[in-house]
Amino acid sequence: MSVIKDYFGIKLKKLRKSRKLTQEKLAELLEINQRQLTRIETGKSYPSFKTVEKICEVFLIEPYELFDFTDIKNKSSIGKNDYDENILNRIKQFETQPHKMEFFNLAVNALNKDKHSLLKMQSIIEGMLLID
Repeated sequence: MSVIKDYFGIKLKKLRKSRKLTQEKLAELLEINQRQLTRIETGKSYPSFKTVEKICEVFLIEPYELFDFTDIKNKSSIGKNDYDENILNRIKQFETQPHKMEFFNLAVNALNKDKHSLLKMQSIIEGMLLID
């Protein structure tokens, strides 16, 4: 799992919504299917180089702008629903695995004690997903 995939997905979704495009329409413009676009937006898949080029063409941006996650790293700029959705998707991936849930519960308790940021929580969850 990769934080970059999550950030990229959030960025793409924000771009799409800012242009008032549906997933169906953007997928058509990018010449990919809607399922692939959904996987990219939810951080489950990386786009191909061809798709990155198409994204830049559609939104009239340079590739470096697409990978500038400064606004996303600042939790105040992340749409609460976007961020919560990504966190919930991560939790669902390991909630049936007791050893990972134990680490998750420890992380939640630590967060409740000293109020770390949601981004720190995502890093903890990502690390837990790597545990076999």
